[in-house]
Amino acid sequence: MEKSIDNSTQPSEEIAETALADTQKALFETRAALLSAEARLAEQDKILALFNSSNLSQRR
Repeated sequence: MEKSIDNSTQPSEEIAETALADTQKALFETRAALLSAEARLAEQDKILALFNSSNLSQRR
């Protein structure tokens, strides 16, 4: 996935651009994973709320 950076054959600007692109890709993937995790947590919260309300109504 990551490109091997050889400082002896690449200009420093190209190295920096490659590193920036890799960092931006990793950031995008991290944000996507975070949004996915937040969505799963929201669904779990809904299920837990339904479960809790069901238990409360059964106790009465």
